[in-house]
Amino acid sequence: MFEVFYKTLKGKRLIVYSGLFKEAMTKFKNGELDDYKEKDKTKYVYAIMYNWGGEKYLKMEKRYLTNDELGEINGQLLDEKDVE
Repeated sequence: MFEVFYKTLKGKRLIVYSGLFKEAMTKFKNGELDDYKEKDKTKYVYAIMYNWGGEKYLKMEKRYLTNDELGEINGQLLDEKDVE
């Protein structure tokens, strides 16, 4: 069993970022390429809270977002994912 495992992995290399790709990944992680990412154009105005009530959702609270919340939520980047 180990012999099959060894022969399968022998000579295999891990894919790593090098050259221009390494520089691009560094810029991506530092946020220098954020201008090229798509931004969410939806304008959020309300904060709404629902709770599950056994058979359906019940609206518990509906309020306007504060100015701080508006600035934080609106205009975020779409599909932002962590890259390691």
